[in-house]
Amino acid sequence: MVVLIALLTLGFLAVVAIPGYFNRHDVTLDNACKLLAHDLRKLQNRAALDKQSIRLTFDSDGWRALNAKDELVGGIGETLPIHRRFAGEGVFVGVVVESVELGEDQVLSIDARGLVTEHGEVELSFRGEHRLLRIHRGSGDIAVATVR
Repeated sequence: MVVLIALLTLGFLAVVAIPGYFNRHDVTLDNACKLLAHDLRKLQNRAALDKQSIRLTFDSDGWRALNAKDELVGGIGETLPIHRRFAGEGVFVGVVVESVELGEDQVLSIDARGLVTEHGEVELSFRGEHRLLRIHRGSGDIAVATVR
């Protein structure tokens, strides 16, 4: 009986605490930035291994990775392609791609060597908080800044 009460108490605390933690603006937005950086690194590895260029396209609800044939692609050894939809991913509901400044076509291109072909910026927001991701040409390094 004591174990049952303890489990019910823990379950109740989890139901209350977990959504509260993930509704914190900094947690959700910072994790969305980390996800973009992680996806970019996976795509650079995939492009270099396959010796094929890959594009990362953006819209207000996320991003997706496409090969030269406009097919969705994922990281090496992954069965699911990289196609992020914030509205469909519980933790990221409410995150928005505010702006994209990536050359003329607004697409992040990775060449067949795994190098990012242009410098650019992507701005993400969540409930009034904003982060600017500066993506560096070549290495694809990402610097994240808080926008005020």
